[in-house]
Amino acid sequence: MVLRDRGATAITMDTTLPSVLSRCGMTCGGNKGLFVFCALCGLAGWALWTFILAREAGQDWMVFYTAIRTYFDGELGRVFDGHWVTETINRRYADWLWLPLNYHPWLYPPHFLLLLLPFGLLPFAASYALFLALTFALLVMVLANVSRPGLPIWFITAALLLFPQTAFIAFTGQNSFLTAALLIAGIGLLERQPVLAGLILGIISYKPQLFLMIPVALLAGRHWAAILAGIASTAALALASVAVFGTAVWQDWLHTMLASGGDTYQEWVLAARRGGQSLYACLLALGVPPLVCDLAQGAATLASAGIVWWGFRRKMPVDLRLMLLLAAVVFAAPHLSCQDAILLAAAALLLFRRIGDTRPYTGETPLIGAIWFAELFSPPALLKLGLIVPVVIALFMAAVIRRARSGG
Repeated sequence: MVLRDRGATAITMDTTLPSVLSRCGMTCGGNKGLFVFCALCGLAGWALWTFILAREAGQDWMVFYTAIRTYFDGELGRVFDGHWVTETINRRYADWLWLPLNYHPWLYPPHFLLLLLPFGLLPFAASYALFLALTFALLVMVLANVSRPGLPIWFITAALLLFPQTAFIAFTGQNSFLTAALLIAGIGLLERQPVLAGLILGIISYKPQLFLMIPVALLAGRHWAAILAGIASTAALALASVAVFGTAVWQDWLHTMLASGGDTYQEWVLAARRGGQSLYACLLALGVPPLVCDLAQGAATLASAGIVWWGFRRKMPVDLRLMLLLAAVVFAAPHLSCQDAILLAAAALLLFRRIGDTRPYTGETPLIGAIWFAELFSPPALLKLGLIVPVVIALFMAAVIRRARSGG
């Protein structure tokens, strides 16, 4: 593999596995156990989610695709009717599903629906496969660019494919690859192209629970151009959606969000939060009262904001800031589904690359393995060992802070 530095000097890089291990302070003989361990966790994750989800593959993409088709079929006014969406899915995909789905509403803001419209021109299966393939490829390319020079594309691809929750994303058809790619690209471009970075980060407004730490990071770093660009990006998407869909769909979305959508919607939200892997979900699985869980999650969100503020107020390498932000985004989220853990996989790969630039600090290599291991057993509502996820995230943030304070 040949890279070019700023002076256009050719740099030859060996991208074979022994070379990658060597650059990361490891040998095939001494520490290949980490790679074997992570690979086994990934394969076990694929086996687990294949067993659980294979007979209802694409259930979340069914929601996405049904919402997209409301526009083409002239039924856009029903897109926020969760019962109608669920009934439509169960009718259209009766031969695909092993059992009818329970309540599966569409809750994303209209500007995300606008971004998905092109996929509605394809049949369901083709759109499902294409969306996953394109967003996964985008995430790999973004990570390869942020980690350059260091981790080759094939290595990043293999590592992400062997992350336990990648199987969950693949079988549900979620948008987590896209969200992670946008977040990493936006933060990676902040210093060099702040306006473009802000435009990219503004798109993530479709995922509010994972957007919480972005304004904190931009304000702390005084990235005013990126902030203005992010506002402009979100506003432009919203206005474009109004131009295409009209204002009624936004009124319906606001009504659904502000009026809480009724008892069925509230039950669905609670079930989704319980079935996730946030600190709230983990404490609830331990039998802690819901009010205490909410307070603890609120404290975790505030602590994450403080950590992000600290990281973006000081001078540190972009990859360390990005690692800190990715972990904080996951730790802060009041609702965190399994697929969102792909952010942790990206952060761990950046740490792996950083180890290659310097040396591994005590505990860092096992910590990378711990992320793969913890996500194999998540969510805690399914497997109790998943309760360690918040602990692993906290340890990861502490490891990044240690690196930052010691100069990287």
